[in-house]
Amino acid sequence: MLMTFAVAACAAGFAACTPQQKDDAELSWGDVYTISAAYTQAKELGYTGSLEEFIAAISGKDGADGQDGKDGQDGKDGEDGKDGVGIADMKIEDGRLYVTLSDGKKLDCGAVTSGSSSGEDGKDGEDGLSAYEIYKKYHPEYTGTEQEWIESLKGADGEKGDKGEDGKDGVGIAQIYLNGAGELVIVGTDGSILFQQKLPEGGSSVTPDTQQFTYEISADGKSYTITGIGSILSTDIVIPSTYNGLPVTAIGGVAFADCSTIKSVIIPDSVTSIGAKAFGGCWSLTEVIIPDSITSIGSAAFDGCYSLKYNKYDNALYLGNENNPYVALIKAVNEDITDCQINNETKVIGSRAFSYCTSLISITIPDGVTSIGSAAFSGCASLESITIPDGVTSIRNSAFYGCTSLESITIPDSVTSIGDEAFSYCTSLKTVYYAGSEQDWEKIVGIAGVDIILENAEIIFNYRG
Repeated sequence: MLMTFAVAACAAGFAACTPQQKDDAELSWGDVYTISAAYTQAKELGYTGSLEEFIAAISGKDGADGQDGKDGQDGKDGEDGKDGVGIADMKIEDGRLYVTLSDGKKLDCGAVTSGSSSGEDGKDGEDGLSAYEIYKKYHPEYTGTEQEWIESLKGADGEKGDKGEDGKDGVGIAQIYLNGAGELVIVGTDGSILFQQKLPEGGSSVTPDTQQFTYEISADGKSYTITGIGSILSTDIVIPSTYNGLPVTAIGGVAFADCSTIKSVIIPDSVTSIGAKAFGGCWSLTEVIIPDSITSIGSAAFDGCYSLKYNKYDNALYLGNENNPYVALIKAVNEDITDCQINNETKVIGSRAFSYCTSLISITIPDGVTSIGSAAFSGCASLESITIPDGVTSIRNSAFYGCTSLESITIPDSVTSIGDEAFSYCTSLKTVYYAGSEQDWEKIVGIAGVDIILENAEIIFNYRG
């Protein structure tokens, strides 16, 4: 019956029976209107189903699936790809990176920058805040000054402590004596033994202070050099003649330098040499006793001893002893002297004694002198001639350095050494009168070496004046 209605509807010419069916979701307003009209006609002809049933009845069934299409033909093969290019070599030349490829091409990759190069300096950090500024930052309500704030931090004074105990009484020296065992004993005021020690043999003049100097034994182990004041507190120094049974023969360089409290020094006749700056800077030193045994005094041994009392003779200042005040010529009275008569009892001309006395024309050195110190006549530009007496054994370094007017010098055969640069810059020196033989002269040259000035001067050997 439904088919009949459907045929009748198609016969009526409705568009709903056209061969091209549309899905429900694609029906337009016109389609709905045409189907509705057909449905109304069907109802008049006796169709009793609903509109949906009517639409389903007139919809065509799905057609059978078509056959699968034939496979397409295979495409043609593409052309072969070109060979790839690799890296054959890499190296840095003249600060640039070069890469060589496997096809022979060479690529310049540019300059190479060292990874160790420093970056730019960082900017300066901000200044830190003081404790007061930090406090103000977190306590803006505080209006006091920094000093007031610091005072507010101070705690209150503590309670006064108990009175300390009285110090013990000091101990003085009650008695000093030699006991039967030959020991020096010092007894304190409290009865205690402060010092007890056997004296060295021959040491009747030795005091306890002897043990408080510092010493250095000689290389051959036969004598001592005193090297320092040690723990001595006395202002009046007595150098011992022996230590540990051996003689004290020298006062070392700077041994007592800058000992500003020393007032006097007595040197025994066992001592033969005083080192450089041995008493330099002892500005309280007023008296030094030097024995006749002294043969050498080092440079600046008494420099800075502004209170030291010298013994004056002619145009020079000396140190010595009660029997011979002129043992050592220490220095000229000033640099302006033109001549000087050295005392006949003098043994040593100290280092720099006449240094830069540029007006000094003539000087007589007596036979008793045994040593001429380093730079003793250096810079005496007006000195024309000089005779070194018999008995002098050494002419020290730079003794006549820069004596530009010196034309001749007489040297005795007692001289066994001439120091370095002893005659350097003696540009006018023409003649050297030497009392010894040529063989003796060669020994002096071989031991210490001689300035080129002496080598160029005429040497008169076996000179007897």
